[in-house]
Formats: sequence, C-alpha cells, structure tokens
Amino acid sequence: MARPNQETIDTFMSITGSTEAVAIQRLEEHGGDLNEAINAHFSEDRNVVQEAPDTALQNDFMDIDDPVELGPHGPPSLFLLPEG
Repeated sequence: MARPNQETIDTFMSITGSTEAVAIQRLEEHGGDLNEAINAHFSEDRNVVQEAPDTALQNDFMDIDDPVELGPHGPPSLFLLPEG
C-alpha cells in the first residue's frame, strides 16, 4: 500500500498523541482508513493498560485513600534549619 497522505497522518497523530511512525504503521495496517486505525490504536492501548494494573498494584505501597493530617502549624516544612 502507498504511504497515507500527510493530512491523514497528522490527524491520526493529533487525535492519538502518537508518533509519525506509529501513525503510518496503524494507517497502513488498516488500509488508510483513519477511523479504523484510530479505533484499533485505542483498543490495543486499552488492552495493554487493563493488563498492567495487576502487577503494578502489587508493588504500590502508597495508600492515597488515607487523609493527610496537618499539625497545628500547617504542613511540615520541606527545609530543615540548623538549631542555634
């Protein structure tokens, strides 16, 4: 198949945020059909993302559901000053 036209490549890139190489590959895989290429791109990304959390969450020790308690003087300082 001939290379997709630049306008189609640019549109694919602007919608998906992908590189030009990915845009060309996806468009060629789908015969230059922009809608099919975009749908396939996001479908594949969603499948990859759905697989990742199982292993990623096993190593996640941060519990973001706990409220942050502030002391009487506000949040802790990021800078420690020497005493005296």
